[in-house]
Amino acid sequence: MDTNKKLKIILLLIVLTIIYIDLFEIQKQNIIVEEQGEIKTYFCKETNCEHQLIKITNNSKTLKCAFYDISNKEIINKLKKENAEIITHNDEEFEKINTKGLMHHKFCVINQTTIITGSYNPTENNQHHENLIIIESKTLAKNYEEEFEQLKKINEEQQPKKKTQTTKIKYNNYTLENYFCPQDACKEQIINKIKQANQTIQFMLFTFTDKEITQEIIKKHEQGLQVQGIIENFQNKQYWTTPMLQENNITIKIHSSNIFQHNKIIIIDNLIITGSYNPTNVANTINDENILIITQPNIVQEYKNYFLTLFESLD
Repeated sequence: MDTNKKLKIILLLIVLTIIYIDLFEIQKQNIIVEEQGEIKTYFCKETNCEHQLIKITNNSKTLKCAFYDISNKEIINKLKKENAEIITHNDEEFEKINTKGLMHHKFCVINQTTIITGSYNPTENNQHHENLIIIESKTLAKNYEEEFEQLKKINEEQQPKKKTQTTKIKYNNYTLENYFCPQDACKEQIINKIKQANQTIQFMLFTFTDKEITQEIIKKHEQGLQVQGIIENFQNKQYWTTPMLQENNITIKIHSSNIFQHNKIIIIDNLIITGSYNPTNVANTINDENILIITQPNIVQEYKNYFLTLFESLD
C-alpha cells in the first residue's frame, strides 16, 4: 500500500473517531434519569429566604456553595459553622473565582442530594424581589457539584468547562432540565423553548439585552401569543431591548424602586425557566450561570401566580 493511501486511511480513521466521540457525548447528554423528590419554591419579598437558606443547610454533612455575592453575616456564620466550602465572585473573605466574566451563580449543594438555586444573593438587608428553589435530586446535586469543582480548577488551570453529562431528568414523572453557561449553550436552550411556545410567554428579568431572544419573543407575539414582561429599571439603558418589545406592542412593565426586581424567570406555556441567567451577551458567552427548566404543574403555577401578583401591582 502506497504512502498516500495509508495517509488517507489514517485521516479517515481520525475523522470517524471524532464523529464517534461527538455522538457519544450527545447521547450522554440526552440520557434521561428518573427520580422522585420534593421541590420547594420561595419568593423572597413574601418569604424570608435568609431563614430558608439557614434552615435547609442545618446539620449538613457536606455543603458546597457558589455565590456571586455574599455579605449576610448570619448566613456567613451559619455556613462556616457547617464547614461549607464557599466560592464567590465578590467577597475577599472566600475563594474568588477568576473567570473572564462574572461567577454569577447563587447555588448550594447539600449532602450530595439537594440543591438550592435561583436569583437570591445572601447579602445584608436583602429585601429585593427574588426567587429561591430547593430540589431534592442526586442527579442535580452531581451536576452542580461538578460545576463547583470545575470553577475551583479555573483558578489553577484556566481550562474551559466540560458540558453537563445529564441535562434531562424525568422528575416526579415530569421533565426537568439543567444547563450551565457557557458550556451548555443556555441561550440556545431558551430560544428552543420559545420557538415551541403555543399560548403564553411571561418574563420577569433584572436585565434583558439579548436581541436574538427578544426577536424570537416578538415573532411569537406576532403569531398571536399573549406576551407580558417585567423589566427592572436599574440597568444600562444603552443595550436593553425593552424599546424593541414596546415598539412591537408587547406589554412591558418597568419596575422602578429602591427594592430591585432581581428575578431571572421566563414562563413559557406550562414550563418555567429559572436560575441565575439574565438574557445578555456576557451571560451567554463568558459568565458562569445556571438554568433549570421545570414542567411540574404545581411549581409552574406557583411561578405564574407570583408573576401575575407583581405584574398587576405595577402601573
